[in-house]
Amino acid sequence: MSASPINGSSFISSLGAVFDFATKDIHNKLAIIDEHLSLDSVNYATIQKMVEFEMRTGRYKTKQKHLEPGKPLPNGCRTVLRLHRALNFIKLLLDETRRAPIDADMDTIAWNAYQETLGTHHPWIIQKTVHAAIKLTAPSREMFIEKLLQDRKMDELVMILADLVQACDTIDKTTEDLFKTNNLLNLV
Repeated sequence: MSASPINGSSFISSLGAVFDFATKDIHNKLAIIDEHLSLDSVNYATIQKMVEFEMRTGRYKTKQKHLEPGKPLPNGCRTVLRLHRALNFIKLLLDETRRAPIDADMDTIAWNAYQETLGTHHPWIIQKTVHAAIKLTAPSREMFIEKLLQDRKMDELVMILADLVQACDTIDKTTEDLFKTNNLLNLV
């Protein structure tokens, strides 16, 4: 019997306390998408349909950012864009972890992945805060790999990570192309 797939929340949380916030944020954004889908299963059945619907109705322009009782539901396009950026970070982090030499520092790997992805969308003060938090809380690469291994052998994990990175690439390209075509890559 093979080990269970990598748990995304557990994986992100294993990077240290700084990423607990990211895990909660991802869960919040997934809850927003789930809520859209439960309220309108036709227009939110796929990302393509969601983009078409929100572009047609102007819904993509709404500014609500968080899921709050009594407030309008945040728009799906902005929410998916943030999830898309988080996926880019996870993809790069997994790929760099997989390719890094055995003695590489996890904080350096995580910081470089952050700078190349999420950091390009954050102001200087957030970047500095994230950098300090990564330096203080990131586990060793050995501990991080151990968390990913679970009951797997290392060669099995490397194959899983390669497949996961490839799947993320496909999702990334499709989403990036759709959002670029509709001029949605800079939603605030």
